[in-house]
Amino acid sequence: MDLMRMPSLLLITPLLRAAVAIHAVPAGTPWRRCCDSCGDPLSSRVFYPAGRCGFCRARIGAPPFWLEAVTAVAIADIGALVAAGRLSLLESLAVAWWVGWAIPLAFIDAAVHRLPDRLTYPAAAGTVALLGLAAALGPHGAGQFALAVVAGLGIAGAFAILTLTLGRLGPGLGDAKLLLSTATLLGWFGWQALAVGIALGLVAQGLVAAVVLAGRSEQITHVPMGPFLIGGAAVAVTVAS
Repeated sequence: MDLMRMPSLLLITPLLRAAVAIHAVPAGTPWRRCCDSCGDPLSSRVFYPAGRCGFCRARIGAPPFWLEAVTAVAIADIGALVAAGRLSLLESLAVAWWVGWAIPLAFIDAAVHRLPDRLTYPAAAGTVALLGLAAALGPHGAGQFALAVVAGLGIAGAFAILTLTLGRLGPGLGDAKLLLSTATLLGWFGWQALAVGIALGLVAQGLVAAVVLAGRSEQITHVPMGPFLIGGAAVAVTVAS
């Protein structure tokens, strides 16, 4: 990675680790403030790449170094797209904002199968605001922004209806709330990016679920959708921008 981007990585990853450590708890459980093993309050050591309690060394939050690796790839990708002229500065801010919330959401969903409102709503609000700014000050105009907003509301609404209709057989409401930001961002880059991003996420999740079902794993009973939607969107944005 370019040394100029290292400060960004060092600054943001402890914040992302903190988000995962605090929010990666089962539904109905208070946000984590202490180590589950020893009860010691969360200290700064938990937010280091190793992700371990400073007192008993129990692992807390995202797996060691995985979050840092994913964040490094994301920063490098955004930087490369800006350098190549494929993203404007304002567009890159919108993408970076979404990435900053999407990464901890992916790790949280993978760990405890939930997508907290405290993260999905700010992700959506900031993404819409920054894309609106890009539309107002950039060459794309209101039409592209309107498409993005319609995409976000439409896809999120469709997933919410599926949730209410199918119950546990359908996606979760957290997935619908995640799509408020994710589908809005994809919609900014056009209908094709939207279709590809959502399709990639759903197909990838389906394949993994099929493998789990075929293996009859007793340890894995549900495959979360959030990480796959986020991964599919990241690929689609990279290709479409």
